[in-house]
Amino acid sequence: MSATSSTATERDYYLEIYDFLHEFLVEDINFYLSLLHPDQGSVLELGCGTCRVLHPLWEAGIDITGLDISGGMLEIAAGKIPGTCELVQADMRNYDLDRRFSSVIIPFNTFLYMYTAGDRQQCLECAFRHLQPGGLMVIDVFNPDYILKARLPSILHHEMTKFRRDTNAVFSYFSSYVAAGGLLYWHQFFEEIDALSACTKHYRMMKLKYLPEPELRDACQAAGFHVEKVLGWYDGRPASDASNNLIFVLRKPGSTNDF
Repeated sequence: MSATSSTATERDYYLEIYDFLHEFLVEDINFYLSLLHPDQGSVLELGCGTCRVLHPLWEAGIDITGLDISGGMLEIAAGKIPGTCELVQADMRNYDLDRRFSSVIIPFNTFLYMYTAGDRQQCLECAFRHLQPGGLMVIDVFNPDYILKARLPSILHHEMTKFRRDTNAVFSYFSSYVAAGGLLYWHQFFEEIDALSACTKHYRMMKLKYLPEPELRDACQAAGFHVEKVLGWYDGRPASDASNNLIFVLRKPGSTNDF
């Protein structure tokens, strides 16, 4: 799911590099492939973006629908998959797909774009309504307690440097954040150096909610979910203070299949 950028040009650039920027991230895909199977019913992904997660699930034969508020990201996604996979442009806080799903997933920090308690409650309650009784929901966010200890604010971090074949340039990504008012303001700096040593720079500010485990747990329970597990990583280890992630495995009350 996309965040707000400073200008249309910067938004377009972020769409251009999104898949390249996240191509290292495959462990969550394997996690979802181990959790969801074609014979377990239909899946809804909220904040599907360019279908980084959705595409391999669809290729595995899973009946999956993608929803995102960004038309630009969905346009990229539609170029990857045929029309047999439904993609919906909508706000994840308020949509009506006129069907229920066996599972709903919100991968890779997308839920952190729900900045207020009201946003989060609307999102969770809408997902709850779209789940079958006994349905599964998974929310994956970073663990803010770990991040704030591992990465001090206001310090520039070098995230990556690698070659972009499509632009024939060396791509570098740096970031820094400021924590204020329960939000993390993540400053992203991108630069590309081409074969003639010309450097092109782009900037984007990403705003994410600081959401500790107890606060997310309370929100999920208030929406009617049973919290089955909170994992700390995609290999299934339990969450702890030292966990990089908080992966909530939730269940809508009803006929259940154990996770």
